[in-house]
Amino acid sequence: MQNNDQQQNDLWIKQSLGAASNWKELDEADRVSLRKAAAWYAIIAIGLAIGVGILSFTILQDGAKATLVTSSLAIIGAVFPAIEKVVSGSMEYFESTNEKLHVAKLKLMRSYFNLYALILVGAALLDFIAAAFLGLWQ
Repeated sequence: MQNNDQQQNDLWIKQSLGAASNWKELDEADRVSLRKAAAWYAIIAIGLAIGVGILSFTILQDGAKATLVTSSLAIIGAVFPAIEKVVSGSMEYFESTNEKLHVAKLKLMRSYFNLYALILVGAALLDFIAAAFLGLWQ
């Protein structure tokens, strides 16, 4: 049963790496390292979602202009895809040197950057909806 749970937990990592051969080429120590990195990235994603939610709720409760909150979240959310472009350059280098673990970590990081952007843009959309219902959109 535990092996099946581990396979389910590894699914996000495998999808982030792209081709199935990318996962199969890694030895067990590299897989453990990727699992630890994925756990830290997931903790950051959860913290980001909770922090943005609390911050947005607090700002809206204080009656601030919702346009500021929504615009700020959307702009910050747009930064993560730009960071992905920077990561792509490093990924090309490590692919050329055949350092599979570094390439795998960068691919995993890239997928989490997209998740962070999705969280921020989703929060901006929810702020817009909440502000519209509360009459705070100005």
